[in-house]
Amino acid sequence: WPSMNGEFFPSEAFYVPDGQGGSLPVWHAFFENPGLVQFMHRMSGYLLFAFGVVAYLKSRKSPNPETRDAFTLMFGAMLGQVALGIFTVLTVARWEVAISHQILAVFLWALIIYARFNAAYPKFRVVRRGVRPTPPYPPRFRTHGKHSCGACHGNRAHPLCRASRVD
Repeated sequence: WPSMNGEFFPSEAFYVPDGQGGSLPVWHAFFENPGLVQFMHRMSGYLLFAFGVVAYLKSRKSPNPETRDAFTLMFGAMLGQVALGIFTVLTVARWEVAISHQILAVFLWALIIYARFNAAYPKFRVVRRGVRPTPPYPPRFRTHGKHSCGACHGNRAHPLCRASRVD
């Protein structure tokens, strides 16, 4: 890494032998030529890394800390994926390293979905101090850590929270 046999683009990228002295059609090379497949994998990885950096930098401007944290997790996993991909190439794709690269790819995909969900559906919070939150629906009962006071139906003497109604 970063070259493939001393070349940026493999010289025989579009050649796939047919077993009888000839070659298969060019479209076979996109699936059966290891050099071309590796080149496409690297280029798509570079492109996705650049996109991930842009998404991470844009997420830093979010006022929502959960969104920023989710994108920070995603960015860390993406850096790990790039490093593990490079290490996979340097170790000539030892199976333990290659499987780790694939497992981290699944984990990274889950973190991308998590970050996107946090960006699209942020948790409701007040950004300014001293402003009472106005949720999309009026709250009926206060919520305390372990127990939602709605379960006690407004009983002020509830043993877990001694809730007071908000309405």
